[in-house]
Amino acid sequence: MEPEEVAAATVEAATRLEEYFFAHALKAFGQASEGVHVGVQRQTVYDERGNGV
Repeated sequence: MEPEEVAAATVEAATRLEEYFFAHALKAFGQASEGVHVGVQRQTVYDERGNGV
């Protein structure tokens, strides 16, 4: 079974949403606890995004 094609506009919209939520997640993690856990929280977000160490 062939995968369905996805319109370029759909991919662009998904990318913009990902950037929006990623930026807000970093801000939320930063405000949640400025302690030893911030590095772990940020690394988790980076790993989820595919930009690990």
